[in-house]
Amino acid sequence: MLGALLRRLVSRGTLTVVWPGGRRRSFGSGLPRATIRLRGRWTPFAIACRPEIAFGEAYMNGQLVVEEGDIADILQIVLASMSAMRPPLVVRVARRLRRWLRPIQQFNHAG
Repeated sequence: MLGALLRRLVSRGTLTVVWPGGRRRSFGSGLPRATIRLRGRWTPFAIACRPEIAFGEAYMNGQLVVEEGDIADILQIVLASMSAMRPPLVVRVARRLRRWLRPIQQFNHAG
């Protein structure tokens, strides 16, 4: 799922991802170049479902490690590419689902 998202997303620069199983895949072409390693079986799924939160959490928890370049290069690749792209259907559906479920998740029974 994350691979499909990155394939559509990365249009400026090159982002190489080393998946938890060790497989390596590059997305996009050109400069800047960056490589990230994903650790943990569920990390790619979490990032694909909630990229705006899970990407930063994975980085802070050590589940996303920058191997080439730095975090600024990764953000430059992703943000420059995002400006030219409409989010894929899976991201739009996940956002809508979270919006619908938010009142249930935030319900706090006083008593």
